[in-house]
Amino acid sequence: MSELSQKLSSYPAIATVANAIIADWPEHERYIDARFKDDTPEFFARTEEFAKLALTGMQDDLALYCADYRWM
Repeated sequence: MSELSQKLSSYPAIATVANAIIADWPEHERYIDARFKDDTPEFFARTEEFAKLALTGMQDDLALYCADYRWM
């Protein structure tokens, strides 16, 4: 298990989004890892809430959103 996977294991919504981005854009994993490197548990908890809301809004289109994110 990578360090990023371990860090996100307690935050399933963030992990879902991060893993979907990495699946579409593997080179972006270094950025995601650096992005979450020094975050506090409080920040992760808040980000998890936003990730849950985002996933609800995306419904079954997460892969499309990830592809669009990469395109931008």
